[in-house]
Amino acid sequence: MLKIAMVSSIRPETNYTAYLIEALQKHYSERIEVLVYTEKDEANLKVPVTNIRLVWNRDWRYVFQILLSARRDKVNIVHLQHEINMYGGISTAVLFPLLVFLLRVFGFRPVVTAHAAIPIKLIDRRFLEVFNWPHPLLLTPVVKLIFPIVYFLIGL
Repeated sequence: MLKIAMVSSIRPETNYTAYLIEALQKHYSERIEVLVYTEKDEANLKVPVTNIRLVWNRDWRYVFQILLSARRDKVNIVHLQHEINMYGGISTAVLFPLLVFLLRVFGFRPVVTAHAAIPIKLIDRRFLEVFNWPHPLLLTPVVKLIFPIVYFLIGL
């Protein structure tokens, strides 16, 4: 049986990831076991899917928490959802390629779905304000420099 770890914040339960998990668990349960790795927030346990595990914190530790959980559960595929603030803030977004790299090194097959990927020219103060980043005016040039590198590394 194929074992997949779906990594995401799954709230609200009306989102792409929750629908995908629900469909996999409902229609393919005889061939696929789907584990759901979510942020350590008890509210995630109320989402109507099974095998929810509160695995990661919204800080730098998430990389290692997800990797260790995947090793413990002996999963084959780790399907990661990526959005700028999903695992915390700018520092956690910059660490995301490290997670993908380490998963590969340890023999897992990572799959990444990137949400809210936008052209660099649209990253401005207003865009960063949507994600509640501090000092968006000062961070805009840094984000414009770093994020193409982050997405390039994720793509590798």
